[in-house]
Amino acid sequence: MQEVFNRAPSYEVTLGALWSLVSPCHVSLEESGGWFATPVQLEPFDAKTYLTLLLPAQLVYLLCAILVTIPGTYFLRLTLLPFCLLCSYRAATRLGLPYPAGEGLMSMVGWTSMRMIGWALERHHFVRVKKYGASGPMKSRSISDALYDGAELCCNFRGIGWNFSVYPRPLTPQSRPAFLWSCAKSWLFYSLWFEACILAYDVCFSSSSPLREYPYLQRVAETLIFPISTWSHIEGFYVFYGLIGVFACGQDPALWPQLFDAPWRATSLTEFWGKRWHQAFRDMFARAGGRPASGLFGRVGSVLACFLLSGIFHDGVIWGLMGRTRVCCSLTPYFLINGVGVLLEAVWRNTTGNRIGGVLGWIWMMGWLVTWMAATFSGACMDEWYRPFSENMLMRPTYIVSRTLKALAESLPEFASI
Repeated sequence: MQEVFNRAPSYEVTLGALWSLVSPCHVSLEESGGWFATPVQLEPFDAKTYLTLLLPAQLVYLLCAILVTIPGTYFLRLTLLPFCLLCSYRAATRLGLPYPAGEGLMSMVGWTSMRMIGWALERHHFVRVKKYGASGPMKSRSISDALYDGAELCCNFRGIGWNFSVYPRPLTPQSRPAFLWSCAKSWLFYSLWFEACILAYDVCFSSSSPLREYPYLQRVAETLIFPISTWSHIEGFYVFYGLIGVFACGQDPALWPQLFDAPWRATSLTEFWGKRWHQAFRDMFARAGGRPASGLFGRVGSVLACFLLSGIFHDGVIWGLMGRTRVCCSLTPYFLINGVGVLLEAVWRNTTGNRIGGVLGWIWMMGWLVTWMAATFSGACMDEWYRPFSENMLMRPTYIVSRTLKALAESLPEFASI
C-alpha cells in the first residue's frame, strides 16, 4: 500500500496540478490526523453502540418514510428534520466499524440524510400507486400497512410503483424463470468484467509492471479501470439482489428494471448522466439539492447543486472507507466539472438550436469524462478502493472456481492415501 501512496504524486498532469490547491488527493496521506479527521473518538461497534447510535438513525429514517406517505404531515416532517439529521450525524462521526464496513455506514448515512431532507421539503404525500392506485387508499390504512409501505419506500430509491417514479428503465415482460435465468447470466457477465478490472489493476500497478516507466499511461489506465469496475460491480450486485428478490422473496420482476442503460452509447454528457448512467440516486439529489437551488438560482443552480451533492456523497463514502481519518481523493471537483459540462451543452443547444450528438458528441463526451477524471482522480485512492472489492468473493466467479479446483486437486493425494 505504501508503494501506491508513494507513486501518486508522480502522476500529476498539468490539469491535475490546478487541483492541488483544493483537492485532498495531492496531500500527503501520512499527515497527522489526515483530511477531515473525525472530531471525536470512534466507539467500537457492539450491542450498546448499535442501540444508542445506529438504531436511532435507522428508526428516524423509517419514521420519515412513513410520514411522507401520510397526508397533512408537511410541517411535522420539517419540525422533526433537525433531530433526524442529528441522529444520522452521531452515527457517522461516533460509530466505529471494522474495515471496510465504514464505507457502507457512510453510504447509508449519506442517502438516508438526503432522502429525509427531500421528504421533509415535499409538500404533498407519496402514494404507492401499484398497491392503491393513483388516488391512494380509499380508506385509512392500518398501522401494519403504513409500516409496510414505509419500509418499502426506504428500500425503493427510484420510486418504482410509487407516484414519484424516476424515469424507470424499459422492461420487457418476462416470466419468473426467464427473469431468473437472465439475472444469472447477467451476474456472470458483470462479474467477469469486474474480475478483469481487478486483474488489470494488479498487472498495471505491480512492482514489476512495465507501465511504471510510463506514469502517464498508468494515469490513463487508472482513468479507465475505475469507471468500468464501478459499472460492473454495481450492475453485478443489482442483478444478484434481483435474483434473490424474485426467487426467494416472490417479488414481481417488474420491480427490477435494468439499472444502467449502456452508458458507453451516450453521445452527450446530458444523456450520459441523465439517462444512461444509473439513476438510483437521482431523486434524492434532485429533492435535497436540485429543487431548492432551482428556486434560488434557476436551472444553473439546480444542475450544479445535484452534481455537488453527488460529489460530497462519494467523498463521504471514501471518508468512511478510510476510517473517517482522511479523504484519499476528493471526487467533488470531478462531479462539479461534469455539471459545468452539462450546462455548456445547454448553452450550445440554446445558441445553435441543435443538440450535441452523433460521433462528434461521443468524442466530446468521452474526452470530457476521461480528461477530467485524469486531472482530478488520484492513484493513491486506487489501493484503498480496490482492496475491499478484491476481497469480495461474491463478484469473483473465476477466482472462486480456480480456488475450489486447486483445493480439490490438493486434497486428491490425501484421499488416495486413505
